[in-house]
Amino acid sequence: PKLMKEELNELFLAKHGDWLEDREITLSKIRALKADIVKVVRAMDLELSTAAIAHVYLEKLILRNLLRKSSRKVTAAVCLLLAMKFNEVPRDTRITALQEGVDRQHPGDSTLFIAPADPSKTLPQEMQHHLERYKISTSDKLSRRHYLLVTLGSRAMALKAKNYFHGLSTGTGAEKVKLIADFVPPFSFNRVNAMGKTEKACSISELLRCMQRIFGVDKAAVREEEFPTFVDLGFSLHIGPAEILPHFHRILNSLDTTPAGYMGTEGSSSMIEAESLAHFSVLNDLQADGIPSEEIEYYRDTLRSHAQKLTPWLTTD
Repeated sequence: PKLMKEELNELFLAKHGDWLEDREITLSKIRALKADIVKVVRAMDLELSTAAIAHVYLEKLILRNLLRKSSRKVTAAVCLLLAMKFNEVPRDTRITALQEGVDRQHPGDSTLFIAPADPSKTLPQEMQHHLERYKISTSDKLSRRHYLLVTLGSRAMALKAKNYFHGLSTGTGAEKVKLIADFVPPFSFNRVNAMGKTEKACSISELLRCMQRIFGVDKAAVREEEFPTFVDLGFSLHIGPAEILPHFHRILNSLDTTPAGYMGTEGSSSMIEAESLAHFSVLNDLQADGIPSEEIEYYRDTLRSHAQKLTPWLTTD
């Protein structure tokens, strides 16, 4: 394996050395970065498509000669952070704020999360006198806040405050809101999605901790490089299926599975149909990118023949 790795690195350099400025960026280093991205995604239970998008961002930076050996792991971590922000289903932002607040405070077991039951509403200013009852003071106007994260003197006092605030209706007129209150979870916060599956709520702080463990990078360094990398990517995180699918399939192959196996729809007609449509969509993108028409037609005929066997309802005249 070592000799094979060296041989592949030499072939990579021979093929790309004419434009690659940092000749210490080898094929094996790039593959290791991509493998670590997949490790983080799997550890965080994120979508594999997020890893594929991060791979695309990384390759764009390599092609622009913006990847350096000394900072390659930080760059790969930033690519994953941007991919997560772009691709993952948004979580309740209050959960993220809650978890990041816990990271700062290390409150033990006497911290409460108090917020309107309706996430779109802010706390009413009239709530202040309820807070004074438990000697809770705030420096900001409550009407500007969507939640409160408060630490009380003891678990017993926190329990009394929780029972008091949970379900409390406060405010007047259109500003009247019903509150929810609960203890801050000690570690991660899980939620049940619409399909009844327990889903891990991913916060930025959790992702940074995981990347620190797997990549061995400093969290502050990743945060610091996030915007410069966004600039290097041309302020654009959107990429088409023609760029994503090759990386997505490569990741699935490395995990010894298929798109249908990953989605849990092996043999499903809807999954086969979706895959066929995706392949034809990629061909259309390639055609728009100026790939020779005879090459496009060859692949189109091959796909059409394959689709006629699997999805005749898509290819009948």
